[in-house]
Amino acid sequence: MTMEETGELKIFERMILWKIQGPIKEGEAWRIRAKRERKVRLQMEDTVKFIQPLLLRWYGHVERIQYQRMVK
Repeated sequence: MTMEETGELKIFERMILWKIQGPIKEGEAWRIRAKRERKVRLQMEDTVKFIQPLLLRWYGHVERIQYQRMVK
């Protein structure tokens, strides 16, 4: 995974989290959650650290496939 792809993935992740959690209503006023509120609330693992081992595992699988066989 390139640095550019990593950056794009992190931007996409933040956008999705913003949409999922959205604004909150405090009394009569609505406000947008701060970045730290979103991170603390979810306690998520870093997406890039989660995906990299999966990519390596897939790459090892592809390397073991016979040359004539198509990858699905």
